[in-house]
Amino acid sequence: MRIHNESGRTMLEMLGVLAIMGIITYGAIAGINYGMSSYKVNQCYNEIQDIIRGIEDLYSWSKGYPSETAMTQAACKNDVFTQPCTDGNTKAKGVFGQIQIKPIDDDGEIVPTNGSNFQVQIYLTDDSECARLTSMDWSAANIKCSNPNSGGNCACGTASAAGVSGGSDSIVLYFSPE
Repeated sequence: MRIHNESGRTMLEMLGVLAIMGIITYGAIAGINYGMSSYKVNQCYNEIQDIIRGIEDLYSWSKGYPSETAMTQAACKNDVFTQPCTDGNTKAKGVFGQIQIKPIDDDGEIVPTNGSNFQVQIYLTDDSECARLTSMDWSAANIKCSNPNSGGNCACGTASAAGVSGGSDSIVLYFSPE
């Protein structure tokens, strides 16, 4: 009579365990990535609210909004942006990328100075983050999300189609106070 003395696992069992661990790791990484993306989108939502409220506060005494450069410099000096400004307080960056503030008239057209309102332009590089930002409820924060190149709807557009600097691969979103 022969006695089999097995100690340890077979190669097939070990491969099965490794496959299961790989699937669990893949799911965990996907979940973490989604959570990080959600965090960034929520952070951008809050940042846009803060910028709009900050600009409104800075110019609450005024009957209009000055030039893009003047508004950006004032916002930089008063810590409206979460990131430090560059180029002598004329360039601002946010959670996702470049931010521009432009004076606009009653029709939503960009004007050089003395706008009746203003527009915050956010430049993104990720379509999915743009889509998630456009699907958020901006009216609850009294913010209007619109794209003049899509009939005024809250939609992602390319910077080159909007005729603004930011790179041809940049996606631009437009926000203004309601």
